[in-house]
Amino acid sequence: FDQWSELMRIQVNDTLLFKNKKGSDVVLEVNKDDYDKCNIDNPIKKMDDENSVYDFDRLGSFCFVSGNKDKCKEGQKFVIVVAAEVRLSPSVSKEDKEEHHTFLTRQQSKEDKKSTILS
Repeated sequence: FDQWSELMRIQVNDTLLFKNKKGSDVVLEVNKDDYDKCNIDNPIKKMDDENSVYDFDRLGSFCFVSGNKDKCKEGQKFVIVVAAEVRLSPSVSKEDKEEHHTFLTRQQSKEDKKSTILS
């Protein structure tokens, strides 16, 4: 899971959907120390619904582990790093802006969320 999460570019207001098997799968958000030790006793958040959505509402690192300690120790855990929003804007003059109406910008809003599904 860690290799997958390293490839993801998650930003503030993106969401992650956990598709759990009801009654058997649980995903926990934990602090870094509990992540390292696979300690499942003090979760920050517990996601055990069949469709649990996690909203990334700030910059920083978010640690997730399986609610099954043995599965966590087997590697069912990952960290997501939410990076600052990337904004691209070309260097163009005012005259160019009037002629060309295509600009490379990425703006994220709650209505324009990017979602990733894990199952």
